[in-house]
Amino acid sequence: MGFAHSEPLPPVAATRLAGRRAQTRALALRFGGSAPLLVVAVSLLMQLGAALAAKLFADAGVVGTLWLRTAFAACILAVAFRSRLRLPAPGERPSPPPPENPSLTKN
Repeated sequence: MGFAHSEPLPPVAATRLAGRRAQTRALALRFGGSAPLLVVAVSLLMQLGAALAAKLFADAGVVGTLWLRTAFAACILAVAFRSRLRLPAPGERPSPPPPENPSLTKN
C-alpha cells in the first residue's frame, strides 16, 4: 500500500482556483446571514419532492419514481452549473502517481 502524495497545482489551475475562491467569498459576503432562509427553502423543497413522489408511486413504481427524481435533479444541476461542466485542460490534469515499490508491499 503506497502513500498518497500531492503535487502543486499547475499555474493555470492555481489561478482558476484563486478566481473561484474570490467569487465564493464575494457571494458569501453578499448573501451573508441567509442560512435560516436556506434551511427553510431546503425543507420546503424536500417536502414538495416527497409529496410529488408519493403521487408517482402508483404510476411509475418505486424504481421509476426514484429514477425520475434523480433525472430531474441531474437536469437542474446541469442547468445551474453548465459553465463548470468541462474537462480539465491538459495543463490542469494531475500527473499519474508513481509506481509502488514492490519491496515495501511484501509481507
